[in-house]
Amino acid sequence: MGNCVFGRTNRLDAGTLSASSEALAVANLRADQADTASSWQASTTTPWLRLDAGSPVTARAVGLFRTNLTTAATVTVRAGTTAGASDVALLSAATGVVAGVGQWVGWFPSLVTARHWEIAIADTGNTDGFIRVGLAFLGPVFQPTRNFSYRSTRGRERQVLRAQARGGQVYPRVDWRRRVRTVDLPLLTATEAAGELEQLTAWADQARNLLFIPDPDDASRHAEAIYGTAEVEAVEFAGQSPAWRRTAITLTERL
Repeated sequence: MGNCVFGRTNRLDAGTLSASSEALAVANLRADQADTASSWQASTTTPWLRLDAGSPVTARAVGLFRTNLTTAATVTVRAGTTAGASDVALLSAATGVVAGVGQWVGWFPSLVTARHWEIAIADTGNTDGFIRVGLAFLGPVFQPTRNFSYRSTRGRERQVLRAQARGGQVYPRVDWRRRVRTVDLPLLTATEAAGELEQLTAWADQARNLLFIPDPDDASRHAEAIYGTAEVEAVEFAGQSPAWRRTAITLTERL
């Protein structure tokens, strides 16, 4: 099992975005919300989006979230020196979308540096006849020296209105459900706490989206990753040593 990672800087937020089809603008992916009006929607089931960052930028993780992708969908990620090229790096035709979750998360074996990026989707059996992506991430990550602890939890928040008949029957109306994870980090180094964690906390305080992948090397990342807002607990000394710090981060899936 690899150590967890956190992704903060999203390369898709800068540079020039373009897409092969835009029933709803690809620039919508720069919004922090994932509702339909804030999504990128393509009128085909084989669209691509491209980023010209203007100059080389780094990335390790890629993610598509709050989508209508089916479990048969494949995603190809190209990094190159020209638009659409893969002469720098390639993640080819990878599956992984899990039913009921609707997200795909890619992981490069090492940090990639490129100016041009392409994310191509193929979901020809999608009965919607179009592709919708609510949120997307492409960027570098922070990987703590020590992994999260077994005190970490996962669950869901929901808004469900229940009407009860005179006979006792219950009729629920589910308005929304979202995934929540609390990640306990028991052994951060003092340098990690003063550096990456401080930047992450400032990011979370602005209610910006943060990517968390429990195990980026495992296929479970497609189901287990979460992209959304975060709350960071106070940092305390840990491990009976001034060299270590402890905190916990609660991430809430963005809808």
